[in-house]
Amino acid sequence: LVVATHHPRSPELEAQYGAPNVVIEELDMSALRQSQTKSKLRYLMRMVRLLTYNMRSGYPLNARRFMAYEFRCEHPWSRMRVTGKLYIATILFLPHVLGRSRLLRRVWVWLEDRFYGRDTQERLFSRYRPDMVLISSLGYGFDEQLINESGRRRVPVVTAIQSWDNTTTWGYPGGTPDHVIAWSDVMRREARDLLDVDPARVFVGGVPHWDNYFDG
Repeated sequence: LVVATHHPRSPELEAQYGAPNVVIEELDMSALRQSQTKSKLRYLMRMVRLLTYNMRSGYPLNARRFMAYEFRCEHPWSRMRVTGKLYIATILFLPHVLGRSRLLRRVWVWLEDRFYGRDTQERLFSRYRPDMVLISSLGYGFDEQLINESGRRRVPVVTAIQSWDNTTTWGYPGGTPDHVIAWSDVMRREARDLLDVDPARVFVGGVPHWDNYFDG
């Protein structure tokens, strides 16, 4: 069992997973952040995806509006040149296009992985050759690269969704897990309607990472 985490020396992790057959592997989060922002095109592709949902779903998408507002506040127009304004306007406009076509959303994710998806995960997979990968999101941050590297190596991926709002506030995922453990039927519908997750892949299994609190 390999536990990949950005807190490898956490006493809690050592207490819970410390065993001869368990390896705690450190994730290089600084390398991930650097890879996600190393070019303007990569940053554009990632931000467009994170601002995208299925806009034909009928959901109010208040979280998406807030994310777009927050993004505009982080990039004030008054301080930009014309090229900067066009760049930010493109990021804000393209989610409206992708939001109306599932095919375009899937192509966008494929292109992002095709050009930028192999930065940090090949070392882990080559070293440990996993039979299965368990992650805690539908494909964000480090997880999106784990999903896509798993797909290239034909390793199944299981997602146990970490939090109640992950299907409505994190934007469009950067990969497609093979199996998803959702908290409830509501979360299952949100994953289907907003994020194009095949409901056949989704099992409603509650909150497995909270079992520890109930088991004492």
